[in-house]
Amino acid sequence: MKGFWLFCFILFYLQAVGQEFHFRQEPALMLEDVKQINSVFQGDDQLIWLGTDKGIFWYDGRRYRLEPRSDQQLKKVTSIAQSRKGQLWAGYEDGFLQSMTLQGQKKNLKFDSLSGAVISKILFSTSDQMFITTYGKGVWTLDGERLLRLRYQELEGIDDVYDALFDQQGRLWLATDNGIWIYQSGGPESLMHINKEHGLQDEIVTQLEMSDNGDIWIGLYDHGLAYYQMEMDSFVALMSIPPTFGSVIGLSKGRSGEGWIGTEKSITRCTMQGACTNINLPIELQDRIESLLYDISGNLWVTSGNKIYIANTRFEFVMPGISGIQALASSGDEIWIGSESGLYGMNRSDQKVRQLMQNEKMNILSMYIDPGGRLWIGTFGQGLYCYDPHSQRHIHLTEKDGLSNNSILNLDGRGQTIWLATLGGISELQWKDDPFRSDITITGFYEKFNFPEGYVYDVFAGADDKTWFGTDGKGLYLLENGHFQYFQLSIDTLDQLVANPKTIYSITSGPENTIWIAGAKGQILHVDGSGQILDQVQGNEGLIKSLITSGEDEILMIREGGIKVRNRSGQMNLYTESSGLNSFTPTINASVKDKDGSVWIADKDRILHYIPLKEDNNQQVQMYFRGITPAALWSTDIVKLKADSNFIDVQYTGLWYQDPATVRYRFMLRGHDQDWIYTQEIRAVYSSLSPGEYTFVVEGSHHEDFSNAHSLTRHFIVIPPFYFRWWFVAGISLFLTWMAYTYIMARIKRIQKLHELEKEKTMLRLHAIQAQVNPHFLFNSFNTLSGIIEEDQHAAVDYVDQLSGFFRGVLTHRNAELIRVEEEMELVRNYTYILQKRYGNNLRIQEKMDRLTGWIAPLSIQLLVENAIKHNTVSAEKPLTISIHVDADWVTVSNPEQPKINPSTESTGFGLSSLIARYQYLAKVKVEIRREQNTFTVKIPIIHKGKPI
Repeated sequence: MKGFWLFCFILFYLQAVGQEFHFRQEPALMLEDVKQINSVFQGDDQLIWLGTDKGIFWYDGRRYRLEPRSDQQLKKVTSIAQSRKGQLWAGYEDGFLQSMTLQGQKKNLKFDSLSGAVISKILFSTSDQMFITTYGKGVWTLDGERLLRLRYQELEGIDDVYDALFDQQGRLWLATDNGIWIYQSGGPESLMHINKEHGLQDEIVTQLEMSDNGDIWIGLYDHGLAYYQMEMDSFVALMSIPPTFGSVIGLSKGRSGEGWIGTEKSITRCTMQGACTNINLPIELQDRIESLLYDISGNLWVTSGNKIYIANTRFEFVMPGISGIQALASSGDEIWIGSESGLYGMNRSDQKVRQLMQNEKMNILSMYIDPGGRLWIGTFGQGLYCYDPHSQRHIHLTEKDGLSNNSILNLDGRGQTIWLATLGGISELQWKDDPFRSDITITGFYEKFNFPEGYVYDVFAGADDKTWFGTDGKGLYLLENGHFQYFQLSIDTLDQLVANPKTIYSITSGPENTIWIAGAKGQILHVDGSGQILDQVQGNEGLIKSLITSGEDEILMIREGGIKVRNRSGQMNLYTESSGLNSFTPTINASVKDKDGSVWIADKDRILHYIPLKEDNNQQVQMYFRGITPAALWSTDIVKLKADSNFIDVQYTGLWYQDPATVRYRFMLRGHDQDWIYTQEIRAVYSSLSPGEYTFVVEGSHHEDFSNAHSLTRHFIVIPPFYFRWWFVAGISLFLTWMAYTYIMARIKRIQKLHELEKEKTMLRLHAIQAQVNPHFLFNSFNTLSGIIEEDQHAAVDYVDQLSGFFRGVLTHRNAELIRVEEEMELVRNYTYILQKRYGNNLRIQEKMDRLTGWIAPLSIQLLVENAIKHNTVSAEKPLTISIHVDADWVTVSNPEQPKINPSTESTGFGLSSLIARYQYLAKVKVEIRREQNTFTVKIPIIHKGKPI
């Protein structure tokens, strides 16, 4: 802290030494002819929002989407913010305000008071009250739907505000052309002004950003960067910016205690202690920088024009100018570099490199720092060196001194003991106090434990006094309390492993004195002290070159072309080409953990510096919905869908800005799907869902492991249609029961009527037969026939033909229910022919046939003609005229009433009653009988339907 305050009064000029990150260019934002992305903002859900000269867009790593204004104007967005309730707001250059949600809900505010003013900042107090700062019209608050300007003291005269923030005390800081104004709204109100008189280096303040501890980073127009320490109430000038870099265009809070400063042509990272480092930028970013953002996952976003560049700041690349780097070690402020050409030291702060022990031609494979700060160096074919950086003395040991082999692949130690993993076995070195002053005892494990010669890839000295050795083809060995033995793994605990790994390339520590080991084919096991397998990682990425633990208890699995990181929560993160590791070719066990918990990894002619994040919860694919149909499913509650809404259309996406192309999804509709559906598509559609309860689940991952993936769920019920409801089913059942009962009863009645009709038909047929075979009728017919024969033989033949035709018709239709009208008339004509032979001109038949269609009961007209003759006088004095009229619907038979004086038989009324009864069965229309003006008329309805079967 003392050093900090000494530095507070020194103006630090930016060092020429820079840091390098891999900047990945995203697809250019070409929608709506965007020319400039002037602000980048990350919401609480990790989605990136872009303020451009043509409106506000969101970006999920693959696609852009415009959120248009209500007036459809494409204006420049000058501020983006999120309320404490999660609502996103955008401010425009013309004073327009817009709020939006991913669910499509929007609210647009346009006030005449803000018209024409540039909204420079939207921010929210601890009570979620909205404040709006402008360049041109001062500071405003939004109270419900009312817009009120802050007019407290000098604030009323402040029109131009560049930036603003609320500090941890709830005070509003305003960056202006006249220094900083600090407004306290709580009772009582207060206003503080800070300018050059109070230590501020520049009157024009353009940027403000609050650090994690509550201090304030301050961007100045002419004098670079300042820092306000809240506890000491004083300013510190951190960095002066050369004029060629341009003015400050943005500040972004980075890791704890650091800030990122963007100027028009540079990006710098500074700590609170004043250590500022310039970032080497790609050529595309050296002309113009519009904005920058350090996101929640450690990615640095930089925009230039309509292009976006992303750098994963967990991976720094150092170019020391050395080729063939094969080993690294760390002590104090020094990073030791072992290469094919010898030993080098690099200062961690300024990254200056110097060569050491230049007279020794060393091909260095491994290095180790003992507790005394001495550097032990394992070489290829040249044995072991011990180098003291303070005295610059060194010791050289070879096979002649007792080493198992002059090629040392790895070494590690504890106290005054180190172990060498060589191409010819294992060697142990021990000394007292100082190896430069006392003898070094060298013991080979072949002599001590009868351990055979052969490759030993790694040695790891654990914190629990156990030392582990990874061999080539002989498995894992353990040295504990002077006992050296093969370490047997419990194979029965393995899942999907075919054999005990015999070749061990790398070993590192795990939690609670456990270890991780890397075997052949990318096999990685987590093992406890008894040999039980606690966990495994079986990837298809190939040989693991090194395992190492970071200061945040992460396990780094280092291989060619990438690094897989398993954090303490069990989440797996794979970093490859998108993080600059496309040509990454590390050497076996060429990595070291630094004092701050970061990890240095050798990569041929560069060094990769991995800086872990302290937070684990943001190192997974963050899922969110882009669209849902039906819209009711936006709700997280159980939703009931109607039967005609039995389909869902879900659009989703996963945020993994480190490498969006690696994101994979799996989804399942529980209640419908039997298993997960794996895909890279961002849409799931289900249609024609049966009634029931469902749960839709979708997860995203940037690797094959979904065990800790972030998931989204929606619960809904498809309601059965009304015809499946219990009340409808019960009602239909009752109705069908009633219908069945009614039908059965009607059928019973119909059968009864049929029986009665059959009985009547039988009686009618008997009556008809009796009428036709009536002896009197036959006698009269035969008498008439004999008279005709004597007078006219030809007429007699016709008479017989008519008589036979009539009886033939009677026999043909006597069992039919219906007969065509024209067929009935033929029977009647045969019948009346016979009668006219008997009665001569005394019987007259008048026919009027308007239409001969339809059906009637058989022998019904004949029956009416017979009744007319039977009940009326037929003589020369009273001839009888019977009229038969057929129209479309009726057959009408009428005759004058000429009752017989002495009827030979009494009428039974059977003929008409049987005809009426038959028509009650055959048709709905009844037979009509009328007596009017001494005329007896019977009307028979004609039935218009197909011939009955």
